[in-house]
Amino acid sequence: MKALTASEMREVDRLTTERHGISGTQLMENAGTAVAEVVRQQISLRFQSPARRVFVLCGKGNNGGDGLVAARHLRQEIRQTVVLLFGSPEDLRDDRASYFQRWRDAGGETLLIRNNAEWVVAFSRIAGADVVVDALLGTGLRGPATGLIAKAISEINSLSRNARAPIPALIVAVDIPSGLPSDGQQAEGPVLYAHTTVTFTAPKIGQLLSVDAQSCGNLIVRAIGSPAKLVDELGKETIRWSGPDEFAELPLIRCADSHKGLYGHVLVVAGSAGKSGAAVLAGVGALKAGAGLVTIAAPDSVQGIVAAHQSEYMTEPLPTLADGS
Repeated sequence: MKALTASEMREVDRLTTERHGISGTQLMENAGTAVAEVVRQQISLRFQSPARRVFVLCGKGNNGGDGLVAARHLRQEIRQTVVLLFGSPEDLRDDRASYFQRWRDAGGETLLIRNNAEWVVAFSRIAGADVVVDALLGTGLRGPATGLIAKAISEINSLSRNARAPIPALIVAVDIPSGLPSDGQQAEGPVLYAHTTVTFTAPKIGQLLSVDAQSCGNLIVRAIGSPAKLVDELGKETIRWSGPDEFAELPLIRCADSHKGLYGHVLVVAGSAGKSGAAVLAGVGALKAGAGLVTIAAPDSVQGIVAAHQSEYMTEPLPTLADGS
């Protein structure tokens, strides 16, 4: 799957509506629904007991609109789902205003974050969260995160130790971690670290190549209605993400009359005295990847050790040098 820049992604969204009649409102609904589904899946994988407290941090842009949709769906199962809106309801426009009203009409709790005092109160509650959903800033970000949002990003990173602490147990970023530039450049300000990022339609360049790409955690790409052919048509970069679709057309069942000589021969040159494990693991990896033949060339001093680990691969001795290599 091709990776897209922010401008390419905007064009995909525009043509999805223009050519295929899928409105921006529907795309936002689909995106938020996808986030809620992933959050529920991750909870089932990570939690030994049901999640009780979910906080959805929403900005004023479309990313925040996705978060409002996700919050509405999550609240159906997790009643203590709370939206933190960074700004005033009056700042919301179009679909974001509509989805915020639906959230309020459904009885959802909202904390407004308009100044530092309100953030301090809200952060004291986030400290006890099971799940945090980051919908503050999306792919349209220009420049660094600033103001209260930058403060929130930094303090959540401190709380979660860059998503390495046990609490919050799950941090999910909507489309892209807040503060991470979409096009691969280094972030100029703080970037929120997530355990999982749910991105829409296609991965973004910055999620794969940026020095801050590790902030995404586990990257999940979800289709929300845009045809895959638009990604292929508009994506100009050569960077691809190796998702399951990349391998869908590979034959996974081998013919009954085939043999190992039909499936490639891998030569692994690895290992040294006291470090035979690298050669063993590389050889096992080649076998598991499907290679019909695997030969490991290793120093003669460790050849026997390497050969004893896996009967399927072959070995060739190399002279052992004075340093053991």
